[in-house]
Amino acid sequence: GVGSSVLWVSQGAYFSAASKLYSSAVGMPGEDVTSKFGGDFASVFLLLEVCLKLLSTSLIEAAGVGWRVIFGLYTVVSIVPVVFLSRIADLDPKRRGYGAVVRSALEGELAVAINNEGAGDARRRRAGCLTDNKATASLNLLLSDPKMKYLVPMPFLFGLSSAFSTSVINGEVVEDVLKDDTSAFVGLLSAVTSLVAAATSFAFGWLESRHESVHLGKGLAMSIGGLCYFSVAVQFLSYPAGSDWSLPGLVIIYTLLGISRATYEGTLRSVTADMYPDDGEGAFGNIILFGGSASTVRVL
Repeated sequence: GVGSSVLWVSQGAYFSAASKLYSSAVGMPGEDVTSKFGGDFASVFLLLEVCLKLLSTSLIEAAGVGWRVIFGLYTVVSIVPVVFLSRIADLDPKRRGYGAVVRSALEGELAVAINNEGAGDARRRRAGCLTDNKATASLNLLLSDPKMKYLVPMPFLFGLSSAFSTSVINGEVVEDVLKDDTSAFVGLLSAVTSLVAAATSFAFGWLESRHESVHLGKGLAMSIGGLCYFSVAVQFLSYPAGSDWSLPGLVIIYTLLGISRATYEGTLRSVTADMYPDDGEGAFGNIILFGGSASTVRVL
């Protein structure tokens, strides 16, 4: 929990900074850059997740190893990205000497703020919220910016869905339908969600770009994700018993969860960066806050 909160909040702020610099360098509109970056990031992230989930199923079925070995392998694999994290470039325009690039590409208040006040103060100027304590950035933004509440539903739905998928679908329904006492097929079916999410994230990122002939608005993409979450809930309300389900029905459920997750991992990240280009820490902190809170509520 601690690792995820620190990692994802930092990733969100880094995502916003990288989007602004890339937009300045190539002359692409900022909203198109965040769509591209959101789709690319989610696709790579989710494809790696697919590989690890398929690994668990193949090891259980082919090699007969237990979950203790699999979790140990996951622990070893997790060390690799930690090593790469230490090599990430510092994108702070002021500290890295990118001030001239930013001044030539950005207009108005942001450029003046970076030159005269520093990038740190510029990030915290939105909605009159100026504080040197980043620990309260999320709370300050939530209380001071009226737009923040409109981003709450998607992470809240994702949190509920994640907890429900883990405890009910993976933990009970799959075992009842497939007679899978060892949870061998949980990794395979979960990989369906990740694979669909990876493909949908890439498609949404491409369609959301205004430079493409076929355009899909980010609001519409978010609505599609919300409708998929809603359809999953309706199906389980209609057929609450695990014995009522079949393998094709489960595949449909995992596919719908994949489409919904694509909007959370890609489109929501893009929208958040568009709305809060200078308040990445606070905005992405609220996404983690409400997603984690929803998961906690579902478990309790």
